[in-house]
Amino acid sequence: MLSVFRFYGARNLRLTKGYMQYVWDDGGRKYLDANNGHGVAFLGHSNPFIVEAVSSQLSTLVSPGLSFYNNLEDKTAESLSRIAPESHDTVFFLNTGGEAVKVALKIAWAYTGKRKIIAFKNSFHGRTLGALSVTWNPRYRKGFPVLNNVVFAQYNSDCEELY
Repeated sequence: MLSVFRFYGARNLRLTKGYMQYVWDDGGRKYLDANNGHGVAFLGHSNPFIVEAVSSQLSTLVSPGLSFYNNLEDKTAESLSRIAPESHDTVFFLNTGGEAVKVALKIAWAYTGKRKIIAFKNSFHGRTLGALSVTWNPRYRKGFPVLNNVVFAQYNSDCEELY
């Protein structure tokens, strides 16, 4: 059987189920889940609203791809329109946060023509090569090729270090 590589090391805790903000281990102990699955489970485990919505969508259309129009895409864009600034008129749906970071870098380069990137210390944007470039902790970047035009600034500082 294949072993699972763990970036952060094993926690010696086997989780067996989750409901809303709680998880249980194989000994039946209940924990408040402060991990949130790297952002994908921030609405909780087995959230009845989410389970119903996902089940309904899975029984209709799973993944039509970005080349095709579909009702869920329209509904999502309409919902986002209610909270987006009026100056924003376009949305680009992607599969992962790492992909979104890389596309944001490309759009910034294309739009500004500039190559210097400002990122923040203590940031984490993903493990893809593009996202690693703007991830602050050298532990994640060590040994990998990254963009060399990234300057890391302290968040909420006067940004003197950028000049």
